[in-house]
Amino acid sequence: MKTSDLKRFAFGVCVVAALAACGGGSILRPGPDGISAVRVPPTEQRRVRPAYGVIYSFHGPRSDGETPYSSLAVVNGLLYGTTEVGGKKNTGTTFAISPGSTKESHLYSFGGASSDGAYPKAGVSYVSGMLYGTTTEGGTSSYGTVFAIMSNQPKTLHSFEGKSSGDGANPAADLSYVKSNDTFYGTTQTGGKHGLGAVFEITSSGVEKVIYSFKGKPDGYTPISGLFNSGGTLYGTTELGGKHNEGTVYAISLSGQESVIYSFGEFKGDGEYPRAGVRTPPGKVALYGTTYNGGTSGKGTVFEISTNGTGYQVLYNFGLYPDAENPLGEITAINGTLYGTTAHGGMHRKGSVFKLTSSNVETRLHDFPSDPGDGTGPARRLTVLNGMLYGTTRYGGKGKCPGYGGCGTIFWVAP
Repeated sequence: MKTSDLKRFAFGVCVVAALAACGGGSILRPGPDGISAVRVPPTEQRRVRPAYGVIYSFHGPRSDGETPYSSLAVVNGLLYGTTEVGGKKNTGTTFAISPGSTKESHLYSFGGASSDGAYPKAGVSYVSGMLYGTTTEGGTSSYGTVFAIMSNQPKTLHSFEGKSSGDGANPAADLSYVKSNDTFYGTTQTGGKHGLGAVFEITSSGVEKVIYSFKGKPDGYTPISGLFNSGGTLYGTTELGGKHNEGTVYAISLSGQESVIYSFGEFKGDGEYPRAGVRTPPGKVALYGTTYNGGTSGKGTVFEISTNGTGYQVLYNFGLYPDAENPLGEITAINGTLYGTTAHGGMHRKGSVFKLTSSNVETRLHDFPSDPGDGTGPARRLTVLNGMLYGTTRYGGKGKCPGYGGCGTIFWVAP
């Protein structure tokens, strides 16, 4: 990486920080380079804030992204993410947006180089002035990539090679950064020695190694979710595998020693097929997560489990209409209350934002779509910024994209 590029990126970040510090509450917008920022004119700022709003509707290729499947990362007051398709080559984009503005900055369209990644489903991670992420496909072998972005130009750090070489394939989750050894950790849905998924590590310079290959039943397999670092141990879920082939929660050391700490399907009404990862919210000691299916109504669950696998319990069973159904994203916590999204269910059957109190009382904060310009089908965890929750929907919005009634949105909701 050129020193001049790194300085440019660092300078841009400093500009953002300076504007955020001196702006007196002004709304920021990504500047021409996507990293620096400018103030939004007062006439464009939101004067009245209801409990929910769409801050941006994607418009699709070739000028904009489409189908945002990612979570949102906060970098100096701006929100960064990816879209699975759209952009110049219709193979995905990275973007940035100020939470108080309707003006989105299209940073990069994937597919611009022979080794470039394509179709990102994961969000980005901000470490030491750089953005890091994964793409599900693309790269030299079309099995996906790990990339780093500087000055709006991604560099492919690693192209996955797949089962034939024992490498992972098709990553779909955010990277987890471990500061103690300055290394990123992630999962791939397939690949590894057995073709059933893998856990890998990669340095910021692109040195990658698979540290664990999933074996199937009774081990887990198909790890769609990312990893959560707690005291040097990584925790994650697999959609399939385990004793009952209904998914697992697992722990893995940084050196690659893996153990299944829970297999779903242990009892009637248990959760099944987790697609989201687990997290330990602030002030909690246990892991919290969701399952896409299972529970007493078969529509998914919220669960709690200790890091050693004991004390497992289902906190909430998503129910029948008009309750929320089928959570895809990880749990977010604010002051002991859990927040999340579901891909389906709600009054209009196209997804919801929910909260779950410490007494396990569930409330739907928003049912998609609330109006013709609203999004549908949220898929990732919610991001907290300035006391508000922000997320993406894969479909809906005011953009004109064929097939799903819109190109996707970025939304916010009051807790």
